[in-house]
Amino acid sequence: MPFKGMVEGVLDTDPNFLNFGSVVSGQVKVLTFRVVNRSGKPVKLRLASHPPFVETVPINPNVTVWQGRLKVPSNPSLSQVLSGKIVFTTNLPLQPLLEVPFFAAVEGSKALSATRQGEAKGSEAYAKRR
Repeated sequence: MPFKGMVEGVLDTDPNFLNFGSVVSGQVKVLTFRVVNRSGKPVKLRLASHPPFVETVPINPNVTVWQGRLKVPSNPSLSQVLSGKIVFTTNLPLQPLLEVPFFAAVEGSKALSATRQGEAKGSEAYAKRR
């Protein structure tokens, strides 16, 4: 008899991913996430890797709450999507890595100017109709 199931790790994060949402070129945005430990054993986390535009630091002494700080590069002129993972190594043999995906939609300076101009034109057209 076949059996289907889902294997769940003993470590997870809350939220499951960091959604920085829509950000403007050059903007800094900070989100906080918590590491959830269901192993019942003390866990040691070490930050292994992250993209250069995401800073990750613990913000409490027992290292269960972390802060992800996104600094959007100030040079993009067009809109783009930034995504990737923050990766931790752990001392747990069943889950040696913990990955925290992140996402941000960047509005470049030219794209933002065009959006604002479009909004202004839309407002003018609406005002003329009234």
